[in-house]
Amino acid sequence: MRSYLFVILFIFLLIGCNKKNSGFCVVKENGTTIMLERTPSVEDPLISLDNFIDSVKYIELELVPESILSRISDVFITDNYIIVIDQSQDIVLFFDKSGKYSHKISRKGKGPGEYTDISHAMIDTKAGEILIYNHDYRRVNYYNYDGTYLRAIDNFSNVAVIRDMINKPDGGFVCYTFDLMNGEEYPCGLWEVDSNGKFVKYYQKEEYKYPIIFPYSNFSLYNLPDNKIGFTNYRTSEIGYIDEDLHITQSFELPGKTYSDFKSVESLTEDESLNLFVVFNNIEKGFCRLTEIGTGHSSFWILYDKKGGVAQSSNCIANQFNNSSMLIGRVIPNNTTSVLTTAIYSDFISMIMGHPQEEARNMVKDIVKGRSVDEVSDMNPIIQLIYMKE
Repeated sequence: MRSYLFVILFIFLLIGCNKKNSGFCVVKENGTTIMLERTPSVEDPLISLDNFIDSVKYIELELVPESILSRISDVFITDNYIIVIDQSQDIVLFFDKSGKYSHKISRKGKGPGEYTDISHAMIDTKAGEILIYNHDYRRVNYYNYDGTYLRAIDNFSNVAVIRDMINKPDGGFVCYTFDLMNGEEYPCGLWEVDSNGKFVKYYQKEEYKYPIIFPYSNFSLYNLPDNKIGFTNYRTSEIGYIDEDLHITQSFELPGKTYSDFKSVESLTEDESLNLFVVFNNIEKGFCRLTEIGTGHSSFWILYDKKGGVAQSSNCIANQFNNSSMLIGRVIPNNTTSVLTTAIYSDFISMIMGHPQEEARNMVKDIVKGRSVDEVSDMNPIIQLIYMKE
């Protein structure tokens, strides 16, 4: 089951960041390496996304007894649907583009066409299919958009442990894990699986076998334009893409030790582990890439302009674009290459509505639409769609 970093830009952080420092944290580029000379501080200016964003839209998901949501793990955007994966309930909910509830896939069980959990969900928009990977049974189930069960792949990738996976346009898959749970005979690294669930090849094999490591985010694989697949290696702090092969395009030189400094982390104390620098999250949409890096104590963001080749780093991200709140809530992965999605939950909205500063309350004014706190508390999460320039 994935572990998630809840990227919540709290109001006291956004409004309270000291902006008197005139310069960003020093970032140098040496070929494909971004080097940070120090960890960003709260005195650094905020990162602004204004130049990267085209527009912002909110989709209020209809709340009826059949559509109650708990924890959104993925959002898929198609021509007709906003498809929401709720891993805590192991369901797939379909809403139209205005947020009106349509139907759901809820097939929990052990029989044909059923699953015991949704470990990973994928979408094939060309075929109109939802793919659900069930870790307990190492099985991929296929359903069409109306919820009809189509077929399954059993014993997927020789029952390997998979931290993250994504389906390819040719029907195959890319899988990733950088820790070893079941022994030397199982894949560890980044590898390809064909449309029948059989191992094909390694893109990147981990030479050092680590004990179980749970990264803060398992969003290692994501879609890029031209049918490429983006890849983030949390252990080595490298970013790249996959077509026929793996291409590493950028790496980070961080102001402290990372997992790659150790052949094994078994001897690390808890305090040493908390001080290791880790890539928490990597979001690549349009020509903007946001990478969150930090330790068990704090984190910071690196904004990279893929067109201009310029990197900036700061503790915080500015939260206003044309008076529309942005990056509020939990960043949720999706299947697009140019839309950033977040889930805004009612408890967060209620908290902001009660904030003493008007600047904070204005952040959710367009979302609340004159409703009271009690009315907001009965809402489903709101999906924020941030359309990035391409």
